[in-house]
Amino acid sequence: MNIISNLWSGRSGLAKTYWLWGVLSGIPWGIALSLVKPGSNPAILAVLAVVVYYLIVHVGIWRAASQYQGRKAWAILAKIAVLITPACLVLGTMLAIALPAYQDYKKRSATIANNHSIAVQSESEGMKKKYLTDEEVGFGTSATAKAELEDQEILRKQGIGGNQNLFDVKSWGGEQLSARSFYGDDLIKAHSFAAMWQRQIIHKLKLSPERALFLGYSIVLNHIDQDNALCKPDMKKNGGVEDDEGDYLKTYPECYKK
Repeated sequence: MNIISNLWSGRSGLAKTYWLWGVLSGIPWGIALSLVKPGSNPAILAVLAVVVYYLIVHVGIWRAASQYQGRKAWAILAKIAVLITPACLVLGTMLAIALPAYQDYKKRSATIANNHSIAVQSESEGMKKKYLTDEEVGFGTSATAKAELEDQEILRKQGIGGNQNLFDVKSWGGEQLSARSFYGDDLIKAHSFAAMWQRQIIHKLKLSPERALFLGYSIVLNHIDQDNALCKPDMKKNGGVEDDEGDYLKTYPECYKK
């Protein structure tokens, strides 16, 4: 405690405070920062520790410079070094935390966009490819029920892991909603709307529950991304879903702005 007290008060002397605590101590701190992954929790803790440490050290340098009895130029240079240090700390924080976090956000956003683009494209080679609109959803539809293995393969290609069962589809939907910052009541409502679309799709198209739920989540996600709205089937308009016996599933959404 005496060391910290002497350092903080400037009683350790200008040369010792500046060169030992201010300069040479940067070596172990630099090694510590190089061992942690940028943007990770250990990196954040390490940067915070560095900020606290150098706050104490530079207050000590400033006070030691004020008490220095030698050449005045050394005291002035020491105080100049203290003044420019905050800019260096801010830059270090940006490099260790903010920049990696921003890059991770861009990468995650690109992944989400790519996954959703795949989801709203046609499911078979002969289908047209286009983004959803309020009236048409670009999914393959067929009156004939798909075999279980074929459905699983379709879902697997769309990014549904595990056994491609209902739990896996719901987990996928939850991940997509969480990535769009859906929590609390909005998250509950989004899951509920996806289930409503699932029921109508099963009723109209006789698809498997797993594939119908995937389509339900995809419809909900599409309206979130394009309209910033949560949409459920408009039951007054043919139950919200209509098979036009072509390449598209027509949907009639009832939307609420998020």
